[in-house]
Amino acid sequence: MIDGREGSNRDIDLRAEMGRLLGRDADGTTAVVCKTVAVGTYPTVAGKYFAVREQTLFGDETEGAVVTLADRSTNTFFAVHLGATVPPVGTQVLVVTTPEGRRTFRY
Repeated sequence: MIDGREGSNRDIDLRAEMGRLLGRDADGTTAVVCKTVAVGTYPTVAGKYFAVREQTLFGDETEGAVVTLADRSTNTFFAVHLGATVPPVGTQVLVVTTPEGRRTFRY
């Protein structure tokens, strides 16, 4: 017989595994490689929303292999920059989306 704790632990493990397969951490966060882009007036100070575009990575997954990055689509979204320095346009950043849907990065 399975007690409540054991069943609960199995649920947690299953959610974590599903999240891993879907690219999410167990707490619901996601992370994607993006590139900063200018869609209007590019911010000149940190701590603002920056336009970013998701990137696709190409190349052999072997140590030392060359990686090529390309725009996944023309869809642009906005992420809050939490760092202190303004990244140049075209900078590759790792954007994290919290379970609440907030997108952030730090340069």
